Amino acid sequence: MARFGKLEDIRFLYMGTPEMSAELLEVLAGKGLDIVGVVTSVDKPRGRSGKPSPSPVKAAAARLGIPVYQPRKMRLEWEFFKGISFDAVLTFAYGQIVPQEFLDLAPYGNYNFHGSILPKYRGAAPIQRAIMAGERETGVSLMKMVAAMDAGEVYAVKKIPITEEDDYGTICGKMALASADLAAESLLGVINGENKGVPQDESLATIAGKIKKEDERLPFERLSPVEAVNYVKALSPTPGAYLAVGGKKLKVLKAALVDAAVPTGKLGICGKEPCLGVEGGAIALKEVELEGKKPTDGKSFLNGHRPMFQDA
Repeated sequence: MARFGKLEDIRFLYMGTPEMSAELLEVLAGKGLDIVGVVTSVDKPRGRSGKPSPSPVKAAAARLGIPVYQPRKMRLEWEFFKGISFDAVLTFAYGQIVPQEFLDLAPYGNYNFHGSILPKYRGAAPIQRAIMAGERETGVSLMKMVAAMDAGEVYAVKKIPITEEDDYGTICGKMALASADLAAESLLGVINGENKGVPQDESLATIAGKIKKEDERLPFERLSPVEAVNYVKALSPTPGAYLAVGGKKLKVLKAALVDAAVPTGKLGICGKEPCLGVEGGAIALKEVELEGKKPTDGKSFLNGHRPMFQDA
């Protein structure tokens, strides 16, 4: 196999879908990488209109003038990519498991930026599940793509602290920057075979299951105040952890610990802020979004919806 003198000599096929993957795509393209095509999810209904909209990665590719491919099911449509000439595949949060037949098309390998310190938190929602679990550190792992989920050799890891101010959105931004650093520092050596990677310890593997619709409801009846705050952070700003209030969803986008006693599941007023009773305590609702309305800070929401609450 030929050795490459620099990353810019390699023709990449890039796979990704969400905003953080779009950010990485723009950084890599800005550094001069030759990205010959982008693979992303099909357009999906978004926002209040429900009209199909492109993924953030598709939108970024359009701005960059890169061809876009949107297979509905990669395992059934992989043969299409036989007609595209590329050297290696880069993936960051694509959203589908790809078949071995597709992996075999890249002569210089398939590489994935995974949003955890592998082998912990393999799967679809590593960032959210790490924040929910109260982890104080996460990271990005540059790994070999294999047919099994997130099980390939790990070439390099960039660790990221999770601070009190972080939520899913801020960590995604840090992930994009960390992935760009990993690409600059390690990717050329990996593709040239100088970095062979380290097999994962299967005994330490954990699974970060996909965030499902039922997971979006804030399970206050089984969460301590600390766990409830972490749950809110894990789903903020999107999709948002919600409460059912008066037949509507009230998303909690920011929450904090508060020293108060409120019955579990009840809304209350703690000082001058709205709060929610959880198992063993309460949390202050710092930012909320009532279904059909725009996000607002907790105090303003309380002033406009005081009958919804009771003094705690």
